[in-house]
Amino acid sequence: MEINKVNASVIYLLEKAATALGTLLTKVVFTGGSIVPIYLDRYQYEFRPTQDVDCVIEITGRVAYSRLEKKLRGDLA
Repeated sequence: MEINKVNASVIYLLEKAATALGTLLTKVVFTGGSIVPIYLDRYQYEFRPTQDVDCVIEITGRVAYSRLEKKLRGDLA
């Protein structure tokens, strides 16, 4: 069986987000509608395409938040 186009596009978005996160990838958890195809039988169900990928990360304190924000914006290496 082949992955349908909607599920393939969602998986592509997840892969693109994972690549963009770089070293932060090990610290985030993906959430929201973009991960549904991973948990359910993607050959049986079709999903409404999503245009974003949601994720969460644990941050303690404003300094850590500021550092994360700068890293995500590309201001830190």
